[in-house]
Amino acid sequence: MARPARITRDDVAHAALRALDDVGYDQLSMRTLAKELGVGTMTLYHHVADKDDLVDAAIDLVFAGLPAAMPDAGVTGRARVIAVATTVLDLLLEHPGLIQARGQRALRRPTTLAVTNDLARGLLEAGVDPATAGVGIPLLLDYAIGCAGFTTQIEDEETFEALRQALPADEFGPLLAVNQAVIDTYGPPYTRRRAFEINVERILDGLGAR
Repeated sequence: MARPARITRDDVAHAALRALDDVGYDQLSMRTLAKELGVGTMTLYHHVADKDDLVDAAIDLVFAGLPAAMPDAGVTGRARVIAVATTVLDLLLEHPGLIQARGQRALRRPTTLAVTNDLARGLLEAGVDPATAGVGIPLLLDYAIGCAGFTTQIEDEETFEALRQALPADEFGPLLAVNQAVIDTYGPPYTRRRAFEINVERILDGLGAR
């Protein structure tokens, strides 16, 4: 008779992260995860207390490695905020399951709060007053989450040309005009990442950053 598989919390976290990315938060269950790991469902409860703890383990797994991707001490102010926000965007694009998890529960783990702290540092260095910085942090994070989950910008001239051919100019003139201006000013290519960086700059302007 084969021995039961021996697993660790780290094994569980990796499996949970794969499941979040593959099937999403709603379909994530202890039963299906145990089956994937080749153990009984009750075995998981030796490592995680419940589904929330399971998701926390996956979140910690992702964010624990984030400091290595963060800007070094020489990057300050606006540049730090843009770098941190873009790092979060890249992380969410790599692990889309975290977006849905964020919709179900706040990501208030020590590992995620380190990101918030880094944003606060950059905003204060950029001359944003503390109260405004406190409002700006969730604005920046929510914008990163929104951009990772949904985007409407046109990324290249070929796509824009297809849009121009599909939309009658007399009805969609304003939309075509602004998209042409964006392509002329910022691209091509006007990628999701480029659009994100530009708009973080605009957010920082609104927050009064130097």
